[in-house]
Amino acid sequence: MTLARVDIHLLDHQIEFFAIVGITGFVLGVFVSAIIACILCQCCRRRHNVNFGYMAIN
Repeated sequence: MTLARVDIHLLDHQIEFFAIVGITGFVLGVFVSAIIACILCQCCRRRHNVNFGYMAIN
């Protein structure tokens, strides 16, 4: 009986740990994805502006 209670108690702590790690990883993933999307949008805008200026000169 005592061993079963200890095992259940240890599983509770592991579940909480993995839930916290999972939520933290999800939030960091969304944050990094947003930063990458902003960088890509800026690169596309710059490329479009450069091409537009080049065509206007010719």
